[in-house]
Amino acid sequence: MRSPAFISIFSLLWVACTHETTPEPPKPVPTIEAYSEPSAVTAIAPIGGAVFIGSSLGIDRWELASGKHRRLGAAEGVAGTAVRAMALAPGGLLWFATDGGVGRYDIEGGKALMLPPPPQPSAAALTGLRAIALDKSGGIWVGGTAGLFHADPNGWAPASFKSEVTALYAAQNGDLWIGTRDGVVQRNVGGVYTAEREGSTLRNVVAIGEGPDGAPIAVGEDAEGHSRIASFLEGQFTTYRLSPEGRITQIAHRPGGFIVFASGRLLTLFNNDQAPVGLHRNGVHLEHVAGKRKKSPYTVGLSDQAAPSDVTAVATTGQAIFLGTRTTGTARIALDTQPGRDPGAPSWLRPRELVVGARSLFIACQERTDCTLATGGMTAWHYDGHAFAPLVIGDARNIVLAVVRDQKGQVLALYRAPSERMLHVAKLVKGAFTPMTDLRVETPSGATILSFAKFAPDGLLWLGLSYLDEEGDPRPYGVAIVDLAVNGVSYHHEGGASKKSGVLPIPNDVVDIAFLDDETWFASGSGAARLKGEQLKVWTEADELRSEILHGVVATEGGVVYMASSSGVGQFDGSHWSYPPALAIIVNGIARGLDGRLWLGTDRGLVVYDGKKTDRFDRRSGLADDRVLDVAVDYLGRVWTRSPEGLSILTPP
Repeated sequence: MRSPAFISIFSLLWVACTHETTPEPPKPVPTIEAYSEPSAVTAIAPIGGAVFIGSSLGIDRWELASGKHRRLGAAEGVAGTAVRAMALAPGGLLWFATDGGVGRYDIEGGKALMLPPPPQPSAAALTGLRAIALDKSGGIWVGGTAGLFHADPNGWAPASFKSEVTALYAAQNGDLWIGTRDGVVQRNVGGVYTAEREGSTLRNVVAIGEGPDGAPIAVGEDAEGHSRIASFLEGQFTTYRLSPEGRITQIAHRPGGFIVFASGRLLTLFNNDQAPVGLHRNGVHLEHVAGKRKKSPYTVGLSDQAAPSDVTAVATTGQAIFLGTRTTGTARIALDTQPGRDPGAPSWLRPRELVVGARSLFIACQERTDCTLATGGMTAWHYDGHAFAPLVIGDARNIVLAVVRDQKGQVLALYRAPSERMLHVAKLVKGAFTPMTDLRVETPSGATILSFAKFAPDGLLWLGLSYLDEEGDPRPYGVAIVDLAVNGVSYHHEGGASKKSGVLPIPNDVVDIAFLDDETWFASGSGAARLKGEQLKVWTEADELRSEILHGVVATEGGVVYMASSSGVGQFDGSHWSYPPALAIIVNGIARGLDGRLWLGTDRGLVVYDGKKTDRFDRRSGLADDRVLDVAVDYLGRVWTRSPEGLSILTPP
């Protein structure tokens, strides 16, 4: 029997060892969302050397050989923008459904013809339209919340099927397969509707398509909400589940196989006797759930190529798989010509619409899902937490240069016509911007540009001004101070500075501003400047700065000022400039988070500095691009970045 002393010592050793081996909790990591496109891809239709891609902004036609694209619009006869479904018909016709109606596009001729709006009772066909499928007679079937309808160049006709349609598939023999909330219904060539419930546990059908053996395959959920696959063989369905389990969101037929996108994995179903030699199975298979065929007729292969995680549409050709995503366009992945051979990295079809013509980055949010974004480019955007919608103020040609949120949460936009030297201000009221017609900011000539727009603690709005000269080169013009209480504007720059005029001697080439107690700090192309009262002091390379060409400034409550440049980040402690070794990096932009940390945009990603050490986020972490040109922090603490490839939103843990 062990003595009490032995037990006590043993217990202490056991506790100590247990304490040593207990793993530390995982370090909280931020979430990152990357966007190159405003909205999700809703439909893909590849044909020959071209592919048509639909989204909420319209139909884009891409030429695969050249990589060129153009948007089909009113000039081609396409009405509406939000694309709901597309289908390719023999003879080079693309049928499409948008929020403007249903039409067909002659691919060779380059023109579209919209069908006349459906009369009553067929007018309901466009309500909640979700799917279209080809009819062998030359028309199409249209399905949505109002049921099933038929359309062709001669007009519209309702069908007797009134249940909500969630998916459609037209088989080669002319049968129409209909996905519903309650399962799958078959409409045969004779027009008889049959609910195919034997062997099927499907509800909320997501999609139906042609399987590798030509038989229809449907995907949906069971009564508990788990994804299920049902194959129609020998006159009835057999239901299977993926093992390991995964949520199936997209399917598509590929030559000799069937594509399944499930929980971020790209799988292919092959007939058991036709599966390629050397197929990568990785343990994925189909397990029987219901129906006659207990042994699955399909072998599941796992693609060598990593797929995007947010796939919203899939289509295939004999050479490639096209994966449309929610935020970053469409990936083109080569089909494996030789199993085991690296197919190479995917190529991307994306216009990078969010950053076309962008010069800067301004973000103003009223709520987490209600933000306004301006980049000085062709379009400003409204962000609802999931996607971006174009924002127009007044004339559709107007350019929104900046948006800003004041201390009370009011959002303002600063905009102008394409070549205007006058800058106008609009206020966001009940979801729409209302111009403040009696308040204008102007520059000497050319088109006005803004380098910054920030509210000071006293409620005055400071604007960094530049303008384009006759050659299109930017010319700095100091700052404008806007007093919204009296709709007053004053201009301050080196040229007209004097006590008599009241113009402050602020450097013309200021690019950023920060406020610290009774001091105003400027980053400029000629050094770091501090305005205290009417006294301006400028530090240059002769005054401890490693570079006087500065890219941004941040001031902290503790009285420390940081200046970003291509020679690192300088830190001013009230007397001297120093350069922390951790910040000896080329910085394009700088912002301060709500927790006091610094966020730095660099050519190698987004860097965060906590006063002692740095951490880095890049494309591998989820950013749109490694090169970060601008950084901004919204009032919720989210960090927004602009890159040549798109925008990223980082939410700290």
